[in-house]
Amino acid sequence: MPIWSFHIYADKLLFLSRGLHTHSNVSMSLIGLEFTDFFEALKKGCPKLLYNTPSYTISISSGWYDLVFNLCKNIEKAISSLRRKNIPVILQIKSKFGGLRVYLSHSEYGISELTKEAEEKSYSICETCGESGKLINVDGYCFVGCLDHSKDK
Repeated sequence: MPIWSFHIYADKLLFLSRGLHTHSNVSMSLIGLEFTDFFEALKKGCPKLLYNTPSYTISISSGWYDLVFNLCKNIEKAISSLRRKNIPVILQIKSKFGGLRVYLSHSEYGISELTKEAEEKSYSICETCGESGKLINVDGYCFVGCLDHSKDK
């Protein structure tokens, strides 16, 4: 990893660890990171939730990295007082029929409301760049794209 990338990556982690990261009003974003860097930031930001989660359980494009990070941070807050055996396990996070899908081992403590909210938001966020987008159906393949990325798939 080049030195300048490390500094940017470290700045993002520092910024995120202070809890200042939001999708709508953010000066630094996870969008555009390589998946491995995104997954490391996610594990550092949500250590209880992602304690034993392998990277292959998450399969999304980088435009949704901020959305998923914020969702996981909110779930992390909801489960902060739970013992390890009661913490839900992420089974899968992916795109399905153009929207975000989050599958957990169980959804208590208000978690299902958090996942539902993120899934609904995903229909208005471009999967590629994170800008405002809309659901597009091309011959049965559904995805969310902005004006620039609506013809990419």
